[in-house]
Amino acid sequence: MKSKYAVSIGLLVLALGGCVSPKAYVDPKYAGTSYSEIKRVEKQYNANIDVEFQRNGSHYSAADSELRANVERIFRASGVVVPSPGSSDMSIKVVCNNIADISGAAMKGFGTGLTFGAAGTAVTDFYQITIELKRGDEVVSKTYDHAIHTTVGNKAAPVQGVTPTTLANAFSGVVEDVVLQFVKEMQDSNVLTLNELFMRNSA
Repeated sequence: MKSKYAVSIGLLVLALGGCVSPKAYVDPKYAGTSYSEIKRVEKQYNANIDVEFQRNGSHYSAADSELRANVERIFRASGVVVPSPGSSDMSIKVVCNNIADISGAAMKGFGTGLTFGAAGTAVTDFYQITIELKRGDEVVSKTYDHAIHTTVGNKAAPVQGVTPTTLANAFSGVVEDVVLQFVKEMQDSNVLTLNELFMRNSA
């Protein structure tokens, strides 16, 4: 269990003392965006990738490496961007801010723990993720709101049509949703596309 991602979820599970396993649900707001929506390019874009994980607006460096691993994996799998350290062609920065109610979640978890899960509880961790693309003088920045809903004990699923998973997989799902949404929106604007590459090479 990786409590470094979702502060309130981590404290919730800690308060339970491991008695009850949590179920995490990725909010379905970006469910319509998948790898199939992305147009792959024959010559992928090289980009220097930078990341920063935050807890309520403050940098939490312990989670940077996991965020980077997810971001780089997703860009590679998209068939559009190749993470290239030191690349001067393009840079992409992903800032993931976990907005969490630490004290409220801890109290909920304590109450559930006392009843050994009979009185279930639910908590939501909100994520605000900003992706900034820089290429020469061109700068594009987009911000996305996402969430992970977690239940512990005897509590119904907070969202419908979503398969429960682990906290770590849910975090990966949040990052995947947002990165793919960003790439799709860029391609809808004729950025990061095969046509754009052709136009640039012909200029």
